[in-house]
Amino acid sequence: MSAARPEEQWRDALLAVESYAGDRAAAWDAVLALVGGIERPDLPTDVAAPWRAPGALDALAALHESSLDAGDRVARGSFYTPPALVGWLLDRALPAGAALAASPPVGVLDPACGAGAFLVPVAQRLLDAGLPAVDVAARLHGTDLDPVAVGITRLRLRALLGVDVPGVRVADGLAAP
Repeated sequence: MSAARPEEQWRDALLAVESYAGDRAAAWDAVLALVGGIERPDLPTDVAAPWRAPGALDALAALHESSLDAGDRVARGSFYTPPALVGWLLDRALPAGAALAASPPVGVLDPACGAGAFLVPVAQRLLDAGLPAVDVAARLHGTDLDPVAVGITRLRLRALLGVDVPGVRVADGLAAP
């Protein structure tokens, strides 16, 4: 990547995919596939390469958040939780270490999971407590209306756990049943 700031480099890489994919939604589909290890022969090698590089997964959540138009974000109710607040809440909601391992099974539902600001740290906390990855995956549930955000959450959790998390899906978790 060039000498631009990292966030600009990732934005430029997304725009390059968009120029071949046709629109932003198709570009995100391609990016999520590439980061997830799926080949995209329809994209030139130089356009796909950044998404196969180390750090691509780590850049997705911030890139997605920054790529949303402010007005669109407000209209859709897309607000992102700062990592410090996530840590503060988790310290109060989930005991750490041995106390968590000794507690009854914990299930976590994030009804507006976005790109995984809560679910990824929860998964890490459960792993750190000694729970097997497959058990952690079974305890995580998340919904969001934004399919790109859900895709990012799924990729981040799969990278952390080594297994898919079927309980994370596109849905309105805040709607009345």
